[in-house]
Amino acid sequence: MEKIILAVDSACDIPARFLEENEITVLPFHITLGADDFIDGVTITRDVLYEKVEKTGLLPKTAAISPADFTDFFSSLLQKGDAVVYFSLGAKFSSACQNARLAAEDLNNVFVVDTASLSSGEALVLLHGAALRKEGKSAAEIAADCSAYAARCDASFVLDRLDYMHRGGRCSGVAALGANLLGIKPSLGVSEGSLGLEKKYRGKLKIVVSKYIRERLENVQAVPDYVFLTDAGVDPEVREAAYETLQALGIFKEIYRTDAGCVISSHCGPGTLGILFVRQ
Repeated sequence: MEKIILAVDSACDIPARFLEENEITVLPFHITLGADDFIDGVTITRDVLYEKVEKTGLLPKTAAISPADFTDFFSSLLQKGDAVVYFSLGAKFSSACQNARLAAEDLNNVFVVDTASLSSGEALVLLHGAALRKEGKSAAEIAADCSAYAARCDASFVLDRLDYMHRGGRCSGVAALGANLLGIKPSLGVSEGSLGLEKKYRGKLKIVVSKYIRERLENVQAVPDYVFLTDAGVDPEVREAAYETLQALGIFKEIYRTDAGCVISSHCGPGTLGILFVRQ
């Protein structure tokens, strides 16, 4: 039986224990802040990133992993196994997916899966791939199955503030100012690999997250195994309100709380929380 190595980029927000249990390798993105360059999760953490942003006023940026870096990464993994299945941040979010495919073309037995998602949405597809590997599926079978499975993964978030997105050019200054003045908390969702505005909420984030979760799961047939509750840094009472709402709905057997890493946090900022699950 071929030895299949699973790998993913650091935009995938997943509890460390799942990476360890499934022997999954992570390729980190680089985060730049002014003239300084950091390695996501290695030389900088989310909380330190926020501290630096507040002190300097600079906006963090993420740099797509280059084809050359992917070639080196895949080559090193092929020395440890027979094939590699790499799960990428959605192609519409970053050129990293295309760069991974370019590198894979020059190597044998490297398969790239466009998760068409981000954050723990990537994790949903990745864990499906890990289950298929345990079933004895080939690398090609895993990649093909997961590429189709990605369409069933539901990823959405609600934001408390828009300054990070504004400074990153993802919303206008007028929109950001208006949202802040009116207390609007926008909900963003992934559809066909792109992130778009779905709803606008008003009020305190603690109340908003509960309403957002109930409405997101209303009339939805979700796979009941588990759901990711992922945040980019929210007050404990907000996180607990979200958790209690999910528990009360009684849809999922397991609720996995996850911290968003530097990649996602660089674009959405603190006060962001989302639920990510698989549809039937």
